[in-house]
Amino acid sequence: MIARVNDLELLDDPSGVRIVVLRGDHDLSTVGALRLALAGAREAGRGVVIELSIASFIDSTILGVIIGGLRDCKADARGFSVVASSREDDVVPRLLGLTGLRAVFPIYESRSAAVEHTAAGRNLPA
Repeated sequence: MIARVNDLELLDDPSGVRIVVLRGDHDLSTVGALRLALAGAREAGRGVVIELSIASFIDSTILGVIIGGLRDCKADARGFSVVASSREDDVVPRLLGLTGLRAVFPIYESRSAAVEHTAAGRNLPA
């Protein structure tokens, strides 16, 4: 672990991927920490995995920052993926489905699959 701020944890995988783990609720009050985490990954030239499988709530400000992270990764030819459950009865997966972002983000149910995808420099849905 390289850093932990409230319910946001940063991990650097040996493959060169930065893993940003969101736990609990995330909204306007935590969006600044997420922006800094993604900016740090960009500065370090690392691909990004956003771990949402243990987040209980995210709002549109968090989604906007994640979309911006994907855009930056594409611009820099870095890998990007999201870890999220496919269970539509959970809040976060349901939000990803309702917003159409399941078709935009490369989403995996396991962190290891997401890291493998990202380390290969891929940033498009599987």
